[in-house]
Amino acid sequence: VTLRRQIALAKIVVAASVIAATIAVADRTGASVFWMVPVTVGIVWFVNRRVGSLVAARGHRRFVALVEQKRTTEAHELMHQLRELYAGSVSALEQLRMNESTVYSTAGQHAQAIAILESIDPARLAAPWRPWYLNNLAWSLAHAGQAARAVGLARESIAASEAAGDRAVLAHDLR
Repeated sequence: VTLRRQIALAKIVVAASVIAATIAVADRTGASVFWMVPVTVGIVWFVNRRVGSLVAARGHRRFVALVEQKRTTEAHELMHQLRELYAGSVSALEQLRMNESTVYSTAGQHAQAIAILESIDPARLAAPWRPWYLNNLAWSLAHAGQAARAVGLARESIAASEAAGDRAVLAHDLR
């Protein structure tokens, strides 16, 4: 089941559950369902706004697990679904491309990882992602035999990491 379908199904389940609960409360208390409609709509609206974020975060955790298990085909398929979810966010798409480069790097396909990383505009990444970007590019360059450039980028990554402070970056943190 795709991430989009999971989100749609979750929203339907939430709406049906809240409506059923509203009817049950109205029945037990003798209150008019009419007066409970605004509360019901508010709850459904609020919860449905969070459903997409929760499903996306779960998708990211699954992506990380697939990469760690070296299940690259499945990781690429999931990455495609994540791209569809974040189609409206340039920053998120750049960060997802970084994640995609990780799939290639993990599989030992450093030339593909380098191609993706070099096509990313670091200015579009959220500030805490810059050290990670530099580190990943340095790693792939080192494995591709470009040691001098890799060392320079590794040093930049360390400096950028020190400048960024203690904020860690998680794969599903796309702000």
